[in-house]
Amino acid sequence: HPGTMLKRAIDVLGAVLALAVLSPVLLAVAIAIKMSAPGPVLSTSLRVGRGGRPYRLYKFRSIARASGPRAGRLIRLLRLEALPQFLNVLRGDMSLVGPRPQAPSIVDRYTAEQREILRVRPGLTGPSQLAWLDVERRSKAGSDPEPYADPDYYLTHVLPQHLQSDLFYVRTRSLRLDLFYLLQTPFVLIELSLTRSQLVLVRLGVDCLIVAAVTHVAYLVRFDGMLPAESLATLLYGLPLVVTSYAIAFVAVRTHRGIWRYVGVEDVWRLLGACGLGGVIAGALLYLLRSPYPRSVLLLTPILAVLVMGGARLAVRSIVTQSKRMPWV
Repeated sequence: HPGTMLKRAIDVLGAVLALAVLSPVLLAVAIAIKMSAPGPVLSTSLRVGRGGRPYRLYKFRSIARASGPRAGRLIRLLRLEALPQFLNVLRGDMSLVGPRPQAPSIVDRYTAEQREILRVRPGLTGPSQLAWLDVERRSKAGSDPEPYADPDYYLTHVLPQHLQSDLFYVRTRSLRLDLFYLLQTPFVLIELSLTRSQLVLVRLGVDCLIVAAVTHVAYLVRFDGMLPAESLATLLYGLPLVVTSYAIAFVAVRTHRGIWRYVGVEDVWRLLGACGLGGVIAGALLYLLRSPYPRSVLLLTPILAVLVMGGARLAVRSIVTQSKRMPWV
């Protein structure tokens, strides 16, 4: 298949970067599990890989049973138990994106057509993995039965739909489609793991991080990419106040309550008003404190914030809209 070597290179690079960036999280989870109960940190289970070759799937020991670790509930809530599967990606057992890994007992039930799924490596994420998260979400909401509670329900209702999604992926796979699933996964995980009020706080936090980032960029633009020591000190001194000012404006205008459903004049004006109000509040407070904050930075920050926040919202909305057209449930 065209792009197979490039896909494998991306898998290795992505797994190495993920393990490096997430190493503090991996260490913290391992320590929490070890301190909670005796036994190994990792658990393994048999899965079927490309070409029907069996392999051992790595997971953190996180099943919240009486004999399991007390940290298991938190690990499962945050979906951290799957992080060791980046090791499977490095070993060549799995890919970052691919069909859902299945046990041999499930693969034995495959029809001749469904065995086409075994042409590719199973993935950390993909259409079936996202569909499984959606099944869990609906079961928690009470609209669907608990998939683990009734094996017959899983085999007759859930599994056929997932296998159809995996067949679609295998027959239409591309690097562009892989990128789509990679980008969609964190949004699905966040939506499943957090309550509505928590999601609102996350959106507000992301907006505040954007303000902090564009303020730094505005400083770099003002000083041609080289920040003098005095200017850096002024930036660090005033940044908490600037971010707080914008946070007050975002709450007042309610820009963090949701993503754009469509690009309309009201949405644009709301974002412009929030960033403009945040800039005015920040400028007034810095003036009262006699801070030597550059006026050009105060003027440039809301402009950059509008552009970045607007672009982020459009990107998220595009991913959400596209996901509704994908056959993963």
